[in-house]
Amino acid sequence: EMQAAESLPIADFLKVHTAYDLLPDSGKVVVVDVGLTISSAFLALQENGITSAPLWDSNRQEYVGMLTVTDFIEIILDFYYRYSREEFARHLETYTLREWRKRRRDRPALQAPPTGRREDLPAPAKHQAARIPLIFVHPEASLFDASRVLLQHRIHRGPVLDPSTNTVLHVITHARILRYLVSKWRVDSPILNRTLRELNIGTYQNIIYVSPSNKVAETLSLLAQRRISAVPVVNGEGVVIGVYSMSDVRHLLLDDLHSNLELTVDEALSMRTQQPQASEAGEQHPVYKCTRDDTLKTVFGRLATYNVHRLVVVDEASRLVGIVSV
Repeated sequence: EMQAAESLPIADFLKVHTAYDLLPDSGKVVVVDVGLTISSAFLALQENGITSAPLWDSNRQEYVGMLTVTDFIEIILDFYYRYSREEFARHLETYTLREWRKRRRDRPALQAPPTGRREDLPAPAKHQAARIPLIFVHPEASLFDASRVLLQHRIHRGPVLDPSTNTVLHVITHARILRYLVSKWRVDSPILNRTLRELNIGTYQNIIYVSPSNKVAETLSLLAQRRISAVPVVNGEGVVIGVYSMSDVRHLLLDDLHSNLELTVDEALSMRTQQPQASEAGEQHPVYKCTRDDTLKTVFGRLATYNVHRLVVVDEASRLVGIVSV
């Protein structure tokens, strides 16, 4: 009850600010047509440095959903485990997003083989339901209501759509809402001065992680199967040396994607470019982290500053303890 009472000022702040307030001063919204090939759509996200885009159907003259890196991972894993290297490349160049969406509706869901071997691919067991209709946030909706929409539908992002003009103004995410809160918040709220340990915030049991030697394909399969967006990369001493996330698929080279999927996680992390220098000296890859004794204000600040969706919770020796996410 005390925790709920202390969080009321933050809830009130979110209720008086709207999705329109998050509209960037300058910028563009990349919209992808379902008629594009998979490789062209992947390149559009890659070249614009984004992880999602509204999907437009020119035949129907309406928005039909969101294209995300999660969709790309599903597509490339399906192709990787089912086709030869040559067929893999050909399907990326010829398959359109429209064809893929129809394929997902018309046939059972596909899974990666748990062994990582193509010959052990299991037979599909259940039908993949069609995607739900477009979920969007009205520009005049409060940030509190926008957050509820994302949480209720278990999505990380959604378009801010003006129905009067059928125009997408921007894409709203949990992380963008948090960054806005951090940039505008001026009240010294007691809850922000309490620690993760006191608030019992974060996940600390059954933490999924990978080693630097894990292959990219099996790591992406793990993310897809467990429905998580990232995993810590932990060495033999239990020390966190990096984080591999779904968004890292953008750093893979499209012209040799099949071979890139066979890289180790350590090799794939080295392909990242223009990363903020947030890691401590001597760390092999950037690791955005905190401890259980950091305050909520500190955690919010790091998430906003480094524009990330999660922090790895570590102990004094940088060993994995848990995960705290937006």
